[in-house]
Amino acid sequence: VEGYYTKIGRVVIAHGVLTDISTNGTTSSSQLRITGVPFTINVANMQGSARHHTVNYQTGRTMFHVEANTALNAIRFMQSGDNVGDTVTDHGDMTDDTTDIIFSVTYMTDQ
Repeated sequence: VEGYYTKIGRVVIAHGVLTDISTNGTTSSSQLRITGVPFTINVANMQGSARHHTVNYQTGRTMFHVEANTALNAIRFMQSGDNVGDTVTDHGDMTDDTTDIIFSVTYMTDQ
């Protein structure tokens, strides 16, 4: 993972690039997420944009985005579609050592 962030007051803007993601040693249901964010995420449902190379969508999903998740204090990569709930991208959705993701997300912190 290569990334950087800017913090202005309570607003954190994070950008990152994940290249040739390895799924070695994980199970197909292991969620793709980034932990160790620089500041605690304290406002729910903060969304961002993302694009990918070789992510396979789960049934009924046609869109891809990034979310700053308060419960996990982590960044997650979500799939969504028309009339279906969002689901987390997991390692079974990626091609080992091939999948790339570029993202940007803005979230609020209390720090």
